[in-house]
Amino acid sequence: SLFSLPETITALQNRVVDISSGLWLFHPGLVPLGDFEFGFWFNDPDYRTQARIKREMFDTHPALKGELAKHNIGPPMLYGPISTYPVFSRQPINSLADMRGKKIGFAPSGLIPFFRAAGMVPVLSPAVAIYERLERGVVDAATVSVEIAASLKWHELTPYIFSLGEVLTPTCMTVWVNMDMWKSLSESDQNLFIEAGRRAEARYIDYLEQQVEKAYKEFAAAGITITKISESDFNELVARLPNTAVEWAEKMEGMGLPGWEVVDLYVKLSEREGWKFPYEIKRP
Repeated sequence: SLFSLPETITALQNRVVDISSGLWLFHPGLVPLGDFEFGFWFNDPDYRTQARIKREMFDTHPALKGELAKHNIGPPMLYGPISTYPVFSRQPINSLADMRGKKIGFAPSGLIPFFRAAGMVPVLSPAVAIYERLERGVVDAATVSVEIAASLKWHELTPYIFSLGEVLTPTCMTVWVNMDMWKSLSESDQNLFIEAGRRAEARYIDYLEQQVEKAYKEFAAAGITITKISESDFNELVARLPNTAVEWAEKMEGMGLPGWEVVDLYVKLSEREGWKFPYEIKRP
């Protein structure tokens, strides 16, 4: 009731509130470095690994916390992932060929290159508007994380789900604090906040796992048909995809930001955790 999601950073900056949930993806113009995951297709789908990696990146690379500090926001208290993005459709989609020309609704805009490469027609749509757009035939399909789709009852209108593999598992949820409030706390109280954030993060991920499991049970009860992409189609899709991680890094560098340092660190930490991307990410 105090402000909309896109106004979160401004509200915190001006101390309309001292603490708020936040999403990096709603503020790409203000905190572009923190939204880096949307350039990495098929990253590690393990939620705890993604949260751990992002926390370590913010703890070790000063530019990540620094861009929040420019807006009078202190260190993030929580790093919350969301699940991957399958395609929910009104008609069967079982292959890349079936995707061609279908209108697909989604947000954020970072997914546009992916679905264009898949042959679909992107229609930027907030998640809350998708149900009506599916109902009216404005879009043929839609995508969002599984737990959000289930909460919005998309499966009432989309009897088919096409899994493209673990398309994207971003850690975009967080809790932000006003920097002035943060600095007013004693060191011991700051440590209490940090520890509480870690505990909340673990509970958040437990709850996320429960909600994803619950979603798939609801899909099964509703008779939803789930099809997985074939290995040959997956390989073709990967070959079609633009290397958006490289493009993102170059864009950040053009803005005077350490894009390549962030990309290199994310790849390094992902590989340390045993993950290998199905494509090469390297500096041109």
